Formats: sequence, structure tokens, C-alpha cells
Amino acid sequence: MECRILYHRKIRLTMLIVSFCALLFSCDLPPWFKDGTGTLVITLPGAAGNTGTAGRSVVLPEELIDKMEYSLDFSGPNGKEISRNFIKDKVVKIDLMEGEWLVSVKAYLSSGSPGYYGPLVGSGSGKTTIKMGQENTVSIPMDGSEIVKPQIFAAQPSPVAPGGTVTLSVEAESLFSEIYSDDPEYKDFENLSYQWYSNAANANTGGTIISGETNDAYTFSLPNAGTYYFYVEVTNTPYGTGDPVMSPSVVMIVLVTSYFVGAPGEAGGTVFYASTNGFISNGVLCHYLEAATEDLGPVQWGLYGISTGIGEAAIGAGYSNTLALVARLNSNLETGRAAQLAASYTGGSKSDWFLPSNGELVELCRTGVGDAMGMVTTRNYWSSTESSTMDSNTAYVRQPNTDYDYSIPMQNKNASTNMYVRPVRAF
Repeated sequence: MECRILYHRKIRLTMLIVSFCALLFSCDLPPWFKDGTGTLVITLPGAAGNTGTAGRSVVLPEELIDKMEYSLDFSGPNGKEISRNFIKDKVVKIDLMEGEWLVSVKAYLSSGSPGYYGPLVGSGSGKTTIKMGQENTVSIPMDGSEIVKPQIFAAQPSPVAPGGTVTLSVEAESLFSEIYSDDPEYKDFENLSYQWYSNAANANTGGTIISGETNDAYTFSLPNAGTYYFYVEVTNTPYGTGDPVMSPSVVMIVLVTSYFVGAPGEAGGTVFYASTNGFISNGVLCHYLEAATEDLGPVQWGLYGISTGIGEAAIGAGYSNTLALVARLNSNLETGRAAQLAASYTGGSKSDWFLPSNGELVELCRTGVGDAMGMVTTRNYWSSTESSTMDSNTAYVRQPNTDYDYSIPMQNKNASTNMYVRPVRAF
């Protein structure tokens, strides 16, 4: 018993001496001396001896590895969580408390801007047990699929008439190939293959393979009206022999309908805008805009000198703009103004016609479309969008066969400015 007490007293004395020396010379205590801690040495993907591909036969060039930086997340005993960000070193040392730790790593390309990561290259994780007073090691492999995975760009097709031809196409490229597109050393890295699917639902999984359709484009026709769903899976097999990495495209929706640009509309007008995805007008999902077959006016816009705040320009905004304008005009005791004429139009026995928003009028007056609508190219047509960029005395107008953007031109709302009205409706 006396020997054991003496032994413990010597240990305590040694600890006091070491602590005093550390304090006196302003130096850190060695890791093994800290209560219940050990040092973890982490070998990150890209370090010498760690190819960091987790079984994937993907050879990343040294210059790419040199540009990588890392985020590290540590999950340890008793729910302990630690994070380290923007690590550039390939070998990292950190003191951790005793116990089992999960180390999760994400590797990014450097963005060149402090505090911001570039594109994700890959991720990996590893477990290790920290023992007090020891230098523990863990090597983190990396799943490099993110830099290999095809990035797919696809545009939604326009609606077509029954029996019309549809061509769906995509562009695909991996992040790696985007970075090294001009480097002949890696010209064989990217090997893309395609497989098209049809689906009964708006989803890019669970579809039916379309036999023989293995290119980046798919052309076909559909005889019957309806809504059809398609997607393509793009697979990259690095160097033709590496592990394949697949990405599904977005769902491409084909709307087969008797309503298309230039065709008669639901109320006997002419369709000038068709959207596969649709837009909201008057709280309802619509796919088409049709224009009346005649002009009204010329008339004033009204509300001169009054800022209405009715400045919505988007497709789908014309109906609500018109309702708001009619209410303001009525309260201001004005009659026969542009919005009132459009709202009172009853072509095709429909009562939901309106003065188009600026965005809707842009589509109506595009080159070639205005002629099909029978519009007069020398006339200016009112929109229901008041200008918010100038003052309360102007509203947006358009001439047919012009491809102006949403910002020009504008006309004064005073009594001497009379323009034409072409009512439109959504369905």
C-alpha cells in the first residue's frame, strides 16, 4: 500500500512539473499528456499513397488534385461534433478525445474566392478509434463520381398537333470534361451513352425502355392528343473501362394537342402562345393564350397622373391586371378605356377576355406572330402593365412584328394618346 501511494505521488509531481514548465516557457502540452485525448493523422484523397477513388477506376490528373480543398466533419463520442473547412493540406493532424470517430470528407475544386467552395469533386468517410496518448491514423477514400457524373441540359419541347413530329434532345458533359475539354491527354476520358424512356407519370425513374433509342436525340410522332412523359439516362464510362456513373435527365413533357401557335383557339381566336408546363391565370393552370381576331379602339389607357401600382409584366398576369385596372377606372369615373374594352369583349361567347400584360403582349407581337393574328404593323397596342421605371403617366405598348424585350417602349396615358386594344384570353 505504501509503495502504491508513493507511486501516485510521483505521478502527480511529474504532472505538476510538466505543467509548470509548459506555463513557464509558453509551450503546448504534448497531446499524450492532455486528459483523454490522442492525435489523429488524416490522409485525404489526393495525398501520396491515397488515390482516393474508393474502387472507381477514375484517374484524376495531378493538377486537378492540386486544386482541391476539403471540408471535414467529425462525429465522436457523446454526440461530439467538430467541423473544419477550406482545408488545403492533404495530410491533417487534429487532437480528439478518446473513443470512436467518424470522419466525413468532401473534396471541392478551389473557387479562387476565399470563403467559397468550387464544384464538388467527390466525398468519402472513414472510422477510427482514438486512443489516449497515441498518434492514430485514418486514410479517407473518395467516391469520385461527382466529377464523372454527366451534367444534362434539356429543353422542354413545344406542344404539337396530333401526328406532328417531336424531337427531344439533350446535351451532356461531365465536370471533368468541362474543365479539361482542351487537353488532348484526357480526350478519351469521357465516354457517354444514352437510353431513352417513356413514362406514365411525371418522373425520371420507373419508366419503360424505348428499344433502340440510344442517341442524344429522339425523334417520333404521336397520333393522339394527350400529355406524354419522357426522359433519358446518360452514363459516363471513363476511358471506356472505368466504373459507369449514370444521371437521369429532367422529365420532358410532350403535349399533343389541337391547340398550337397559329391554330384556332377555344373561343374562336388565334393561339399565339403555348406552354407545355403551363402558367397560372386567374388562379387556374393554363397552357395557351389566344387573341381576338379584331382590334378595338383606338382608346386611352386612362388614370393619367395616378400611380396604380399595376406593374406585373409576366405571362399569366394580364387577367389580374385587367380586373384591378377596371376597378380603379370605375372608381375614378372613367369609361371606355383600354382595360374596360378588353374586359367587356365577349368573342366566342366567352366573358374572360382581358388586356394582355406586357409579357403577353411581347409574345403576341413577335415577328411573324402579329401577321398571323391579322394585326396592323403600323399600330401601337396597349398592355395592362403600367411603367414603374419612368413615372405614373406611362404604360407599355407594342407594335406587331417587333421583338422588343420587356423594358421598351412606353406611351403616355394622357388624353391625347390613343392606342389599339387586342383582347386575349387564357385557357
